[in-house]
Amino acid sequence: MYHLTKALQLVGALLLCLQSVPKALAEECVELKDHAWKIATCCKQELFLDSGMLSSCFKTTDAEFPDNNLESVVCAFDCIYRDMGFLEQEYDINAEKLNACQAAHDDAYKETFANAVDHCLAIKEVMAQEAETVSTACSSFAVKFHACIATHVMKNCPAERWDGGRLCDRVKNGAPICDEKMYPATMFATLFVLTTITAYTTSTECISKRQQTELKFCCEMEELIPRHIRTKCQEKAAADHNPGFRMYHVCQSQCLYEEMDAIDGYEVHLERLYPVTEHFPVDYRQAVRLAIDECNKLIQGAMKDKKVKREGADCPMLGSQVEMCLKAATYKNCPNSRWTASVACSKVRQGVPFC
Repeated sequence: MYHLTKALQLVGALLLCLQSVPKALAEECVELKDHAWKIATCCKQELFLDSGMLSSCFKTTDAEFPDNNLESVVCAFDCIYRDMGFLEQEYDINAEKLNACQAAHDDAYKETFANAVDHCLAIKEVMAQEAETVSTACSSFAVKFHACIATHVMKNCPAERWDGGRLCDRVKNGAPICDEKMYPATMFATLFVLTTITAYTTSTECISKRQQTELKFCCEMEELIPRHIRTKCQEKAAADHNPGFRMYHVCQSQCLYEEMDAIDGYEVHLERLYPVTEHFPVDYRQAVRLAIDECNKLIQGAMKDKKVKREGADCPMLGSQVEMCLKAATYKNCPNSRWTASVACSKVRQGVPFC
């Protein structure tokens, strides 16, 4: 109930953070209070914020602003965007990391999401200027950018993800909200960020914290990179970085895919990983190769005319992005013969959110 209250308070936050648009004319308005959850789920959007990080951010901001819910919500989104590496410096958005979070989803949705990120990047300066006009302890830029992505994805929702009911189609076509202060563009964004919070925290069918500990074991996955190459790269990374620190893992991942010739400078050639899948059983081999193809396409598209930022003078992030994408996509494509038929694992395949 606590996070549901937070979600409802977000309506006020977004009314301050989002630019209003002229109210649409229609014979019949939509009662938000009666249809909020239904409208929020008209498009099956993927929730890509880490639930543990989001909860931690809210605990921090609630403690810092116990009597100011608007400040807590705005600062929580600034916190999660920075913790997940989506927002750097003041207004620098890491599009590669945002798009990489969609690696496990279908091509139509990945394209829609990437287009939304591009659209929001194109109007980033406008949002930054608007954020500076809102007096909050933390910049409202992160929550505005998140809302921008949600709005664009919802308006361009792939047909297979859209609920074609009368209410959803009316809203998508611009039917106004009965509250005269709540315009359609603001409503789209408000509802999705509301859903972002509530879907992770309030569902009685959600995946509990205990069940979440099982999820990494749902798919019986095998090492893709040969052991002798992994050992070599572990030793190489340990020469410069403490194994307990993040840069150790970043440099190890970069080394792994360079040794496999899957990374050449800032170019990726993941098809060169095909030979190491030969010894896998047929169904698992197909799942891994599908993951390779998906990640090859995704990362090559994201890298076109761009370079992954370096961590200081050390290793590029490209290897880490490749490894993260391959694991997520293989997990998504996991064959039934390797999938654990537990309650928690069944829930994750059904798209049930975390508690």
